[in-house]
Amino acid sequence: MLGAVWSPCIGPTLGGAISLASQGQDVIWSGAIMTAFALGVSTIVLALAFGTREVVVKRQRALRLLAGKAKPILGITFLLVGMGILFGVDHWLENQLLDILPAWLQDLSVSV
Repeated sequence: MLGAVWSPCIGPTLGGAISLASQGQDVIWSGAIMTAFALGVSTIVLALAFGTREVVVKRQRALRLLAGKAKPILGITFLLVGMGILFGVDHWLENQLLDILPAWLQDLSVSV
């Protein structure tokens, strides 16, 4: 689940690391950049994995019950979102929001 959430955020950072490493000026420096990136990412993932294990084990029954109820809801949600994208509802919704949202918020969303 972390990968799905983290992908949009980690992409630019990974792209920067790959760009620095691919300049090919020094193989050792390129290896050091990619190693530092891998250690930074894996440290966070391992900390989350070991840190949340006890919490998950304690609440395993409640989480299984929640998962059983959430799967059909998420499935229907994904189908509706997919159908909305297929039929252009996302573009219609974006146009509606552009009429409603203040200009400063629109400018903020494209300047970041």
